[in-house]
Amino acid sequence: MKFKTDPWPMTLDDLSDVLIHTAGDKRRAVMFKGLVNEYNQKKVPCLQVGASGGKLGPNWTCIDLYDQRRCVDYNLDICDDHELFNVLQMDYYHLIVANAVLEHVRQPFDAAANLSMLLCPDGICYVEVPFLWGFHPYKGYTDNNGLLPIEPESYQDHRHGGDYWRFTPQGIQLLFEKWLIVQDLFQAQGGGLIYVGKKKAINEK
Repeated sequence: MKFKTDPWPMTLDDLSDVLIHTAGDKRRAVMFKGLVNEYNQKKVPCLQVGASGGKLGPNWTCIDLYDQRRCVDYNLDICDDHELFNVLQMDYYHLIVANAVLEHVRQPFDAAANLSMLLCPDGICYVEVPFLWGFHPYKGYTDNNGLLPIEPESYQDHRHGGDYWRFTPQGIQLLFEKWLIVQDLFQAQGGGLIYVGKKKAINEK
């Protein structure tokens, strides 16, 4: 586990343009940008799982298991509740973003449970997962932030980011149904699913 600080290198407009370009889906980009802008203006604590293009704002904590760039605050495993909750506060984050992360974790149900427990009451979780997408394990980032692919002989090396899962609309709902109420769910152009869930109240089933 490491702690680092660094300003976020990519503007939200830049990231929104990337989303439109890579997914060909304006709806996806508008929703993502709208959520992030809303919670950045509120200046409330938010959690970014997976560094991707860089930290989303000054009110964000960014975690990533493998990424060593300075925009990552902690190297944490979202499937390891002991490690995670020793560092991050439960019932604390108003918005959690996990973009193209859950296909790379070995225990997605554990990850979904832990993300849900990190949300504050009425908190929002924004998740992007692949439905139809090519096999893409990786082992980290190059100096210019390009992904390093894993060679075929290293596919069994789970110290790096494997590529384990694909999700259907029913499957992603099943992951979060115990903790979250679906706010939106749609398939983006390019083979991805967008899931937005709101944390249930204590008395909701």
